[in-house]
Amino acid sequence: MNETSDDLIEAFIEGLITDEQLEELSALLLKDPAYGEKLARASKNDLFLKQILAVESTKRSETPVKSHRHSKVLKRRRIAADQKPAEKVKEWGWPLILSLASCLICAIAIGFITQINQSEPEPNTQALTQSPVSGELRVEVLALKGDVSFTRNNIVKRMTKTTRLKVGDEILSRPKSIFKFKLANEKTIFHLDPSSNLVLKGKKGKTWHLKWGAVGASVVPQAEGERVKFSTRNANFEVIGTIFRIESDKNESKLEVSEGKVRMQRLKDKRSALVKAGMTLSTSNKGFKPLRIGIDDKTEMTVSRLSLINTDTQKPIPGYEDLKAGQVIKLSELPSNNLNIRIHTLPEKVGSLILNMTGPRGFRLKKLENFFPYSMKNLSTALSDTDPVNYMPYQFEEGDYVVQTTLFSQMDQMGRQTKTSELKFKVVK
Repeated sequence: MNETSDDLIEAFIEGLITDEQLEELSALLLKDPAYGEKLARASKNDLFLKQILAVESTKRSETPVKSHRHSKVLKRRRIAADQKPAEKVKEWGWPLILSLASCLICAIAIGFITQINQSEPEPNTQALTQSPVSGELRVEVLALKGDVSFTRNNIVKRMTKTTRLKVGDEILSRPKSIFKFKLANEKTIFHLDPSSNLVLKGKKGKTWHLKWGAVGASVVPQAEGERVKFSTRNANFEVIGTIFRIESDKNESKLEVSEGKVRMQRLKDKRSALVKAGMTLSTSNKGFKPLRIGIDDKTEMTVSRLSLINTDTQKPIPGYEDLKAGQVIKLSELPSNNLNIRIHTLPEKVGSLILNMTGPRGFRLKKLENFFPYSMKNLSTALSDTDPVNYMPYQFEEGDYVVQTTLFSQMDQMGRQTKTSELKFKVVK
């Protein structure tokens, strides 16, 4: 049998479908979800169709049938109306009735799932340039890997590269995920750690609440009178323009500032403090005073190795975990040219270090690193070598590079310093 989908759907709704027709309809539903959506709509409108039938039945002696197809439908409906339910059950048997019911439930579910999938469009780069709908925050996703979702009105949706956020949306990052985004109206960048929950609390991306986990941010200088605000369950933070990291759990909130200044307030006693670059502060600090992090001046410090990082994966590139003096890096053999250099030290954490790097065509990078891990540039700090880090990408050109590193026992180039170490390497195609 090779009937049209419309005939099969009509036969199913009217209870006149045969076993052969039921198998054919089931095959259509499995082949294309659009048929499920069509069957769901037809079932939903069945009451309305029966009302039309009632009107047609009163007029059939007065109004001639206009088409063969219309006559066929009316005939089926009259037969179905005259046949008693008990006779249908007896004729078909309960197994077939249960099969029909299961088929209808599956069809409605398929139609519903299809509508959900259509409500979340696939990534479209053109959407990034469209004017945002009122109340929505347009963001530019810089990195999205793993399971990252957001909750709106108790409905969970997957995060895509064109998602627009609204006030009240909760962003949830699962373990081993990567989510980095930039506000479309400015250059402020956020990096949400895995297993974290971040809630948008205010318009324009100026107010956020970290339920748990950790978030790092690079906030551009704000206009006069404006602040980017963060909160946790036990602290408030006001940001003027800086690079920082906030960690929070049910017992403690911790702030580390790499650049700029952040004002932090402890909620339980309303005490506040201004945390400057190179300083850290925790709500568990009894005196609530920012502290410098460093090591004992007598502790021996050394650069143990340098590694080449693939910023697409945020991991060292196999074969380049320990760069050697004079080593040649072949760009054609690398999985990506989005690269970074990480400096490994012994002990793992020191007070600070100065990185001085030169390369071809006048390339020069000199920077102070106060926070572990130490690299050319990253947007977040980590508590240990296994914690996630947001390494920023550099595109290396062909030529000779020199990396010089000086270690200090205290923050901001203070305390005892070591002799400057040097490593040279070459980049080719």
